[in-house]
Amino acid sequence: MKYIFILILFLNTILYSQTKKETDSIAFYSNLATYNTQINNSKNAIYYTQKAIDFCVTINDLKAHTYQVFKLAKIFYNQNSYENATRNFHKSIFLYKTLAPTSTIAAAYHYLGLINIEKEKYTLARVYFDKSNSIYKNLKIHDTSEE
Repeated sequence: MKYIFILILFLNTILYSQTKKETDSIAFYSNLATYNTQINNSKNAIYYTQKAIDFCVTINDLKAHTYQVFKLAKIFYNQNSYENATRNFHKSIFLYKTLAPTSTIAAAYHYLGLINIEKEKYTLARVYFDKSNSIYKNLKIHDTSEE
């Protein structure tokens, strides 16, 4: 009886290892990044967002790729790493240009405006805010805080 139990346990581990699926998806990495952002673990948030970006490239999902780059830029922005944030916001805008305009691209321009305020480049900040507002208007999204 003891040997039957060991045999079943051995066969079970062999069969399980053959049927086990590797967890690898945009949502999986994105959720891990979001969780790490919430617990203020920026290093892991960046790591998992980059894993999501890499997976997007692997499966050729441009829309998800652009959003993950935007998400990475926001993580850098929240760390006050403005150079990295600027680079990634610009990259997400560039990638989004091949897609229909969205509120995410408008938000990217808005963040670029905020970064330029931090750098005391007010004229450039105004350009980014105007671009953001223009996209929001075209999407028929208005600021409810002004009502």
